[in-house]
Order: sequence, then C-alpha cells, then structure tokens
Amino acid sequence: MRGMTSSQQVIRNLQKKYGSANFAQWQGIRKQFYSFVQYPVAGQSEFQLFGSAISGTVNRQLTNMPKAGSFGQQHFQLKAVRTAYFINNQNIAAFVSTDATTLYTELANGPFQAGVMELTIGNQVKLQVPKPFLYMPPAAGAPEVRAAGVRAITLTEATPNTLLTYDSHVPHADLSGCKANLFRVDPNIIIEAEQNFLCTIKYPSGLIPITATGVVVDATNPLYIGVVLDGIVFRPQQ
Repeated sequence: MRGMTSSQQVIRNLQKKYGSANFAQWQGIRKQFYSFVQYPVAGQSEFQLFGSAISGTVNRQLTNMPKAGSFGQQHFQLKAVRTAYFINNQNIAAFVSTDATTLYTELANGPFQAGVMELTIGNQVKLQVPKPFLYMPPAAGAPEVRAAGVRAITLTEATPNTLLTYDSHVPHADLSGCKANLFRVDPNIIIEAEQNFLCTIKYPSGLIPITATGVVVDATNPLYIGVVLDGIVFRPQQ
C-alpha cells in the first residue's frame, strides 16, 4: 500500500468491500436457466419463455433469469435443452375413472403430445423441435414410484396367504426422466452477453384445452410448463 497512490488505495478498498468484475479474465461455470409459465385451462397458441426476470411478482420457482430475454453480462454456451412441468397437487385421490380426474389424458393425449419449441437469437431461428415434451424431456434421472395402496388385508386359517384388495388403479404417465434421453444441442449454441433471445412453445395446430378441469387443474391449482437451458456460463472473474 505504501507505493500506491491514494486513488489506487480507494479503488482497492472498494473492490475488497463490494467486489468487482475483471472483464479481461473469464471463468466457466456449469449452469441451468429455467422459465415456467402457466398453461391456461382453455389452452393457448403460443407461450413465451425467459421473457421475465426475478422480480417482486416473478419468484424463483418460475425463473432464475438475471435479465428478461438475456443473460446479462455473461456469455452462455447452450449444451442441452429440457422441458418440464409442475403442479402443486395432482389430486390422485380424486380419481373416479374419468379423464377429467387425472393428468393422464394431458400427458398421453393433450398438450404434452404436441407443440413446437423454437429458440430464436437475433431474428434467426437457431433451434426448432416438434413435440418438445417428448423429444426434449426432463431427463433428470430422478426415480419415481407410485402405488395404488392397500385397502384391506384379510387373514384366515383356510387361506394362510395374505389376501390384498386394492383400490382402482390410477392411470399414470409422466415425461421421460432417463438421462439417456437428454436432448443435446450439437453443435453448441453461443448466446453472447447482452444478446437478446426468444424461446417459445407454439401450438400451430390449434388450442389444446385441459381435460382435467375443476378437480385437478383449476384457478387454485394451476399447471405450469417450462423450458430448462443447460450449459456453461462464461462470466468475468470477480
């Protein structure tokens, strides 16, 4: 500090206290950016993803974008794309043998079986994939086990084996979680710092309404669909 000017000392103290970015040196970090939007009961012709950043009205459950439609002061190398959905409660107990009381129909015949995903950068479509929820599944490798449950157990001397009676089996379907089904972007796509991009899921064939309304999906239990961009962030060293 003795050989430094007072200005340099002030700058160093400020850097130590608040941090600073060195744009001459960069570091690469594995990162996933995600964006979810609500799927209305009546369906919608186009959904725009990554159009909102974290704010007072958009929380981290819906997105982790630092800036709407841009990665801010960092570059992003896109290596894979995933689609996903979430809903607060699938209300399995409400199943009464009709399509309107389970999400199975939506997954097997509804919006998850249609649509087109497009990634546009600088007015150029860089990625276009039909049926994105099938060809770009979550592929997270997370196991899931569901059972109908045991309703009654009867033990008798005449039949020493346990007799199990099950409730009606709930039809279940989900997006592929197998990592081998991950949609890899090859060649990788580079989205530069402050470069705007647009990610959409479109349904050009027409609106696809939700069948499971009033019991599973309603105003208090909405369905959200989303896209996860998986890759490497290159940002200036701190």
